[in-house]
Amino acid sequence: MGRMTKELHELREEHSKIIEDVICERARQNQKFGANRHHHPAEWLMILGEEVGEVNEEGINFTFSLFEGKKIRALQDMRNELIQVAAVAMAFIQDIDDNYTPEINKTIKNGRFRK
Repeated sequence: MGRMTKELHELREEHSKIIEDVICERARQNQKFGANRHHHPAEWLMILGEEVGEVNEEGINFTFSLFEGKKIRALQDMRNELIQVAAVAMAFIQDIDDNYTPEINKTIKNGRFRK
């Protein structure tokens, strides 16, 4: 096994619980909002920003709480919100791959794409 392959394998093992949690959240979001949602990138950024805002809110709750129980709850909630951030990012990436990348590739092929 090559060095990079070994490192990737170790990372997968270390992060398997997180990855599973993100996949479960994606499934929950698909049930709630529908699978393969197609949004304008600006809409995805707003959705993602809303989720990041919820992580920030829990960061404030953790930082400024005087009670240990509330700090622990804030950390749990922060983790849950981060899972949602990752799941929304995955949905955004999927939308780009499914709906925007083919058009970008077609445009490049036809010589109409310029940076």
